[in-house]
Amino acid sequence: LSISEKYIEAFNEQFKGDLYKDFSHSFVGYYNSYNVSGMWSMLKKWIVSGQKESPDELAKIYEQILTDNPHQRMH
Repeated sequence: LSISEKYIEAFNEQFKGDLYKDFSHSFVGYYNSYNVSGMWSMLKKWIVSGQKESPDELAKIYEQILTDNPHQRMH
């Protein structure tokens, strides 16, 4: 998890840096940790359920979660 947190931090800074400018450093750190835990939980579920989706399909699901999740539609 700690290695993944390093990578997600660098990834998010590169691709979402402008979105983070309005949030505190503390918030961004917890946000990254939260996302990493979610990725690992998805990976565990995928393995336990027999890897029915391809890795590409799983990546697309994760991308959709990040960009078009039901919580965002509530606003």
